[in-house]
Amino acid sequence: MNATFTVDTRDIIKARNVIVHALNNGGATIKHDYTGVSLTGKSGYIVGGYAPSVSYNVLAERMQTTYFGQGSVQISRLAFVDAATVDVLAYHLHRYVVSSPRHDAVEYIGLWYENDRITFDVVRIIPELGDAVDAARLYGQAAIYDIRNAEDITV
Repeated sequence: MNATFTVDTRDIIKARNVIVHALNNGGATIKHDYTGVSLTGKSGYIVGGYAPSVSYNVLAERMQTTYFGQGSVQISRLAFVDAATVDVLAYHLHRYVVSSPRHDAVEYIGLWYENDRITFDVVRIIPELGDAVDAARLYGQAAIYDIRNAEDITV
């Protein structure tokens, strides 16, 4: 039996905005309702791996997408990405958000963009460095993100 997947246009629009933000800024952290998580002035460490992550090659999605119309979205890191590619990535993000587990209110969806790939992952913000490193090792993560210093820490 196939599971039914419904798409609410409002959610796709929200997902699209998140994709554009992540492509322009190298990443984003969102709640399951697509609202952003403000990390400004906060401390702690973002740790992923709480559910399987998915990754998409933005350039491959770009080449496989046929767009019957005009439009592109300016992405500072890629010059331009056609609007259809952004829509496809938004659809992928929406499927990931809908299917990702919500064990408790401290889990978020992390997105990061590097080397022409965008990755979605279920993440948590952990206040203490030692606890974050332990969690990263437990979940097989190569790095954590230091919010205050805005940098990756290899574990």
